[in-house]
Amino acid sequence: MRVVALISGGKDSCYNMMQCVAAGHQIVALANLRPAENTGHTDELDSYMYQTVGHHAIDLYADALDLPLYRGFIKGTSVNTGRVYTACQEDEVEDLYQLMKLVKDKEGVEGVSVGAILSDYQRIRVEDVCRRLNLQPLAYLWHWNQEILLKEMISSNIQAIIIKVAAFGLDPDKHLGKTLGEMEPILLELSEKYGVHVCGEGGEYETFTLDCPLFKKKIVVDSAEVVVHSADAFAPVAYLHFLKLHLENKQEESSGTFVVSSCSCEISCTDDDIFPSSAEYEPQKNIPIIWKTLKHNSLDFTNLTSEGLKLKDIILVHLYMKSMKDFSVINSVYGTELGLCPPARVCVETLLPDGVLFCIDCLAHKYDMATDDVVHDEKLVMHVQSISHWAPASIGPYSQSIKVGIFVTSCEIHAPLMK
Repeated sequence: MRVVALISGGKDSCYNMMQCVAAGHQIVALANLRPAENTGHTDELDSYMYQTVGHHAIDLYADALDLPLYRGFIKGTSVNTGRVYTACQEDEVEDLYQLMKLVKDKEGVEGVSVGAILSDYQRIRVEDVCRRLNLQPLAYLWHWNQEILLKEMISSNIQAIIIKVAAFGLDPDKHLGKTLGEMEPILLELSEKYGVHVCGEGGEYETFTLDCPLFKKKIVVDSAEVVVHSADAFAPVAYLHFLKLHLENKQEESSGTFVVSSCSCEISCTDDDIFPSSAEYEPQKNIPIIWKTLKHNSLDFTNLTSEGLKLKDIILVHLYMKSMKDFSVINSVYGTELGLCPPARVCVETLLPDGVLFCIDCLAHKYDMATDDVVHDEKLVMHVQSISHWAPASIGPYSQSIKVGIFVTSCEIHAPLMK
């Protein structure tokens, strides 16, 4: 698909672009958000969402890739910081929405490359923007082992330097300007001693990419100065401010090879497993669980109200299909009913009675207003909508896992005909 890459200039967004290309996608444009001109900040902006250090060099970064660059200003702030994001006009996420809408209109993109590794906060908000614009987020680095990921970045010839440090054990005088290859043993040591995230996912450091296999030209730093943002005695925060850079032609090199991992699962069941009875799902430690079978050939969830349930109470759906050929139609209607934080779902193609195209079973958790046990009844949802090596498919509105108390639902499975 045609993809726009969200870039900060750092290693993660760059390596995710490489993964997109390896997966057969075409990067057709770049997008970046920078501090608003009236903020008074020249480099560093205290943003939950965006890396801004090094933003002055992003134009040169785009020239190195020879791709059109779309830039916008960060006008909002971190207003809606909840676990689930809903649109708020004063929030900085809406600046991303406006930029992505512009790129989609101009370039006809279908997907968005995102370098998220560990931050649910960032992933959830980018996915919300993509959902509203009908774009597919591609976050191939999501939940990779950081030690392995750093080694792969280095071995894939990403030439990135440290441009910001903000962690115990990282010294601005010693480590700013060092390459990933030079920093790898130091980062591994700091991880072992102090729990520093090897890829900087705890905000310990930020990088800027000077070269990679996708670059047509490489960036050369002629001069830079160190700016101390916070002179903390134990974990000083400082960054590089580029004063002068230029592009250089690259010697002809062989293109890198990217390996995209995949996994396959085998499942089986008997006839008794196809339509489970409520007796098989006994409540655990008094968690109020209700197993409800809905009508055949109906996506009408209104009959849940007879049990005092709402759509948000559903935590697991079993969708039984006579033929997967009908899946796209049923899935589109399903998505209109179950939007944000949908239940986990298992979908199988199986034998059904004549005239029955599909059947849905719902497992729901009924909140006990009498006990008002907020902690026990807290609903935690993992709804990853990005395509990644961790979650290679994103074919429906389902959460990979939902936890209520000690009860944890299963993740999505699509399986062929069961006989």
